Amino acid sequence: MSTRDPAATADPFASGDLERQLLESARSGIAVFDTAGRVRRWNHRLAELTGLSAQETLERDGRAIFRALGHPERSTMLDDALGGVASEAVDLPLVAGTGAGRTSAEWVRVEATPLRDAGGAIVGAMATVRDATEQKRGERALAASEARYRSLFDHMLHAFAYVRMIYEGDRAVDFEYLAVNPAFDALTGLANAAGKRVSQLLPGLRRSNPELFEAYGRVARSGVPERLELYVPDLDNWYAVSVFCPERDHCVALFDLVTERKRSERVLREREEHLRLAQEAAHAGSWEWDLTTGEHVWSDELWKLYRLETRCCAPSHECWLTTVHPDDRERAARALQDAASSGGELDAEWRVVDPSGGEHWLMSRGRPVRDADGRVVRYLGIVIDISERKRAEAKLREYQSNLQRLAFEATVAEERERRRIAADLHDRIAQALAVARGKLVAARELSEGPARAAIDLAAGLVTRTIEDTRTLMFDISPPILYDLGLSAALSWLADEVEKHHGLRVELTGELPHPLLDDVTAAILVRAARELVMNVIHHAGTAEARVAVRRDGDVVEVAVEDDGAGFDVGTAAVPTRAAHGFGLFAVREQMARLGGSVELRASPGRGTRAVLRVPIATLDARTGRTRRPPD
Repeated sequence: MSTRDPAATADPFASGDLERQLLESARSGIAVFDTAGRVRRWNHRLAELTGLSAQETLERDGRAIFRALGHPERSTMLDDALGGVASEAVDLPLVAGTGAGRTSAEWVRVEATPLRDAGGAIVGAMATVRDATEQKRGERALAASEARYRSLFDHMLHAFAYVRMIYEGDRAVDFEYLAVNPAFDALTGLANAAGKRVSQLLPGLRRSNPELFEAYGRVARSGVPERLELYVPDLDNWYAVSVFCPERDHCVALFDLVTERKRSERVLREREEHLRLAQEAAHAGSWEWDLTTGEHVWSDELWKLYRLETRCCAPSHECWLTTVHPDDRERAARALQDAASSGGELDAEWRVVDPSGGEHWLMSRGRPVRDADGRVVRYLGIVIDISERKRAEAKLREYQSNLQRLAFEATVAEERERRRIAADLHDRIAQALAVARGKLVAARELSEGPARAAIDLAAGLVTRTIEDTRTLMFDISPPILYDLGLSAALSWLADEVEKHHGLRVELTGELPHPLLDDVTAAILVRAARELVMNVIHHAGTAEARVAVRRDGDVVEVAVEDDGAGFDVGTAAVPTRAAHGFGLFAVREQMARLGGSVELRASPGRGTRAVLRVPIATLDARTGRTRRPPD
């Protein structure tokens, strides 16, 4: 048996090396107090955390430790421990300026517990001070992260639902909402869904949308995410749903409302179908050309128009060009290139050749699409089969050609008949009247008194009739025109107009004779007479000018005045109430001869009308091969 020192046995705080090693190896600051609250033991970690030295601590009031931490109010923890009550650990921020030698710790965790002897009597207390800085930083970071995720959860636009699946055997028959976000309420209209089963909120969902239960069940058991889109009749909306599994028999669904997109897609499909039907009915196809990538997009109908098997080649400029008739290829390609270079609209027509060898006409119209800077980035267009129109145009041209030929033949026949009638008037009526007048003159010499007066009256009547007959002959077909030519006929017209209507006509220019065929010359004289009569009836002037000249292979007759003038825009209207009817007839006559009418006029500034007929063309029409005389 060993003998112990009585003093050491009586003092429970007698220290030894083992005790000191234990204190110094602790990671927390430790202070041991006697029943009076004085510090009897402490370690260097406590000194680091409080900034107190051994001289300031040992055998002194332990409440100094709490003052050094900057929290003197927490010294009650020591009082409670000395009273036998262990305090709960508290986290305290270190107050700046306390503890001169303190470390850089920002937070400490403090606990105080009573110390008892073997019999349970309180012999003192112990306080521990631990650096809690990193823990508090972690807590703050965790709180900030939770706040961020809570903000994301509360403000995200997608609906969020965390659910627990309910099975019957292996089949998912229901699910319970464990958590939902505000967007869930907004997109579904289901309020207070958390804690409820979907069968309570939407009793008909399992019947109307079994695919949703199947997808949730698969994901919750397999852990493999899935995506689906579905229409929910109970909510009358379309949803895009992404499902994944955070733990077995649970799943998280993120979904968005896509009703408007689905409706737009349906409308787009319907419009595309309508467009397809319209293109088929109209034998038309649409195309798109991206200038930045060179990509071409052709509708199904376009392949048919190009006489190609659908998708037999990549839609491209080169593929299109191979379908164009060789004779039209250069022109069609140039039209496309010109449009792209200028940024203007495309307007082109060309032929394609069927595999059977037949030809078809196509027409393409395209409009440019510009970006925000105004640059043309692509073209949108349509191609239409215009074969029927082309055939109709060809037929119309043939009809027009035949009509022009028939009209000219009728004009030639009319002029011959006019000349025959004029010749009959001259040879039969005019000559007979001239003989009658001679007889009356001879009879007058043999008569006296009333008989002579009657003969004089008859002779005057015959003379006027002869003059009227000559005027009628000129109107029908002037003999002077055939004998002396166009210039002489126009001169005679000027004299007749001045004599009968008082309009003085100045004639300039002269043409050799013969220069024009008789038909053309006669129509020119009648057209000039129509223009002169317009001056008499509408110009309100006493003078007019007629000029005739040859310009290369064209003969021109110009009629000009300085009278009232008129609006040229009304001149083409075929109405007898104004200039229009006469000018319309003149235009028609000139057109039959392959000629034209140029008209310049304005109210109050006179009128100038120029008749033009081609000499060579007219000769060809009459069957003559002679060259026009120089």
